[in-house]
Amino acid sequence: MSLPKPRPLIPILIKPVVPAWVLIAVIATQVVIMNVGNRNETSCELLFQRPHYSTSLQEKVKIDAVKLNITSSCTENQLHTDLVATISSISGSELKILNKSGVIRQDASREDPTKAHFLEFWTPCKRGGVVNYIGNAYGEVTLRSGKVVPVSNSMDKSLAVLCRPRAK
Repeated sequence: MSLPKPRPLIPILIKPVVPAWVLIAVIATQVVIMNVGNRNETSCELLFQRPHYSTSLQEKVKIDAVKLNITSSCTENQLHTDLVATISSISGSELKILNKSGVIRQDASREDPTKAHFLEFWTPCKRGGVVNYIGNAYGEVTLRSGKVVPVSNSMDKSLAVLCRPRAK
């Protein structure tokens, strides 16, 4: 008596044609190539501090103002960043541009040449008033390598600022 021939567990159509070690080698090579390529990719971003009443402008030039400080931060050293920034107010669904700067250039920080700090963006405010502010900026970063990287960003949400110095 003959026993029936067992059916194969893996159908013939899905059996690998290439040995598994070859497939693993190809995937590993692709991962290495992708990681080497990503290391050379330079990225820069704009980071916003929250808008705040500027005591320095009040002390120096007697102006009540709200400041918006911005930092450009890159994965490699930069020479400088050129930015245009806008400070707007939001009331209900109405957006009103309060100040749009011209192009302002800031050299890289001596302490950390991957960053450039912008402390010049401000708009006058009425003392005692509370306004919801939002900011955005765009421009380009010139890296030490000579490469130019475009940057832009906006604040995620508006923030209410009281136009009055804080008690110390």
